[in-house]
Amino acid sequence: MQQKYAELVVKIYSVVYWIEAVLVFLAGLVVGFFTPFAVTMIKTYGDLSGLPPDWPAGAFDQLALGLGLFIGLLLVGIGLVLALFAMRIWRRRPWTRIALIVLSALSLFSAPFGTILGAFGIYAFGFDKTVIALFSETAPPVVAKKKK
Repeated sequence: MQQKYAELVVKIYSVVYWIEAVLVFLAGLVVGFFTPFAVTMIKTYGDLSGLPPDWPAGAFDQLALGLGLFIGLLLVGIGLVLALFAMRIWRRRPWTRIALIVLSALSLFSAPFGTILGAFGIYAFGFDKTVIALFSETAPPVVAKKKK
C-alpha cells in the first residue's frame, strides 16, 4: 500500500472510532437521563402484576433506576475511552495498532459493516508493512500543522 493510502486508512479508522465514541456517549446520556422517566411511566401506566408478590414496595423502582443509571454511566465511560482511543489512533501510538487488530477481530462478528471493517483492519494493521511502519517506535510523531 502506498504511503498516502496508509495514512488515509489510519485517519479513516480514527474517524470511525470518534463517531462510535460520540454515539456510545450519547446513548449513555439518553439511558441515564430517561431511566427515571421510564420508571415513572411504567409504574403509573404499566402492569406490574407480573412481579413476585413478596417484593417490598418500591423494589422495582430501585432496581430499575439503579440498573438504568449503571448502564448509562457504563456507556458514558466506554464512550470516553473510545474517544481517547480514537485520539491515540490519530497520533499513531504504537500500542494502538495491536488494539486495532484485536478490535477488528471482534468486529468480524457484527455483520455486514463490522465484518468488512474488521477484515480490512486485520489486513491493514496486521500485515501491511506501510501501515505497520506508521505505528513503529521510530516513526515521527504526528503533530498539528500551524497555519501561516
